[in-house]
Amino acid sequence: LGIVVGVGTLLADNPSLTTRFAEGTDPQPIVLDSRLATPLDCKLFVDERCRLRPVIVCTEQGAADHPDRRARLEAAGARVLLVTADVHGHVDLVAALDALGPLFDSIMIEGGAKIITALLASPACCTRIQRVVLTVAPIFVGGYSAVQQPLPESLERYWRMESNESIGGDIVAALVANAPMSTEETE
Repeated sequence: LGIVVGVGTLLADNPSLTTRFAEGTDPQPIVLDSRLATPLDCKLFVDERCRLRPVIVCTEQGAADHPDRRARLEAAGARVLLVTADVHGHVDLVAALDALGPLFDSIMIEGGAKIITALLASPACCTRIQRVVLTVAPIFVGGYSAVQQPLPESLERYWRMESNESIGGDIVAALVANAPMSTEETE
């Protein structure tokens, strides 16, 4: 099991990404980090509860621009995976899922809002993911900027609601990918 967080959320919240409220092993932390900005003093490296060093998914250009950062992260125990960039220079989410797929049978997307929004809005992601379980606090922790963009009206073409319930004040919704689309529809 892997748990994905974007570098923006990592820098803002400094999460441990460990199992806290249930028995079991910790998930493997995965950071989507286009420019290798993950700090070596974050909890993933210094908190003794974080026994698994992160897998950092970086763009090929980001690694080429910052070989010193890559060397320091790898020396601290991180594994750096290189993928293509999207049109904005960020980690391409589909390329990241393709790179992580052989390593993990299940991946939890912890956040942030940019990654969750991109995942739900991408028809190509729908062809690579069987189920999405979203846990949403009924407050905007990041204010109105917590929602990055409106989701497309065509969202229902990609995902269907399997279930939703309220657990401890949070809203938990399970979405299931609709039948895989043709290659033409995903491009």
